Amino acid sequence: TETLGSCSSAPSTVTITIDPSPTYAIGTTSDPSSCGATDGSIELTGLDPSTSYDVSYDDGTGTVNLGTITTDASGNYVITGLDADTYSNITVTLGNCSVVQGPVTLTDPGAPTFTVSGTDPTTCGGTDGSITISGLTPSTSYDISYDDGGTTVNLGMVTTDGSGNYIITGLPAGSYDNFIVDLLGCIGTDASVV
Repeated sequence: TETLGSCSSAPSTVTITIDPSPTYAIGTTSDPSSCGATDGSIELTGLDPSTSYDVSYDDGTGTVNLGTITTDASGNYVITGLDADTYSNITVTLGNCSVVQGPVTLTDPGAPTFTVSGTDPTTCGGTDGSITISGLTPSTSYDISYDDGGTTVNLGMVTTDGSGNYIITGLPAGSYDNFIVDLLGCIGTDASVV
């Protein structure tokens, strides 16, 4: 009520609307399926269902602005197409209000680790020598190569046995080294001479 002299005004009501900051949490994260792949993801949960937000984040190359996204009926949104990196300043904006989360780190699967051992041919000039590559994941396909006296031999895709071993057979006496085992782009090496 405002009073001036003997005059007074009727009471007035003023309504002020304050936009609340959006709230969300980091949900399920998914690492890339292979080294160098871009199929990782970060889920944002707890947002309003079927609502538009502006989303941005920082990665190893700078700020990525996704622009306006719309959450699903459960209030979730999944950022897809991510590689191995640390994602920080994950910013969700509604109107003029923002909230920041992170960092979230996505990693490539580990490079294969393995050991190499050899069995000599049974006779002079024989070709029944073998090399066993062990310690790999059982029943899994790998791309394997090695050097035979300075010449690279690429076995291509081979599958380990139920114990995680792969045996290279039919070898004569010689020097074999620079073993490379590739699992979906993740590369393990062993320079041992067998």
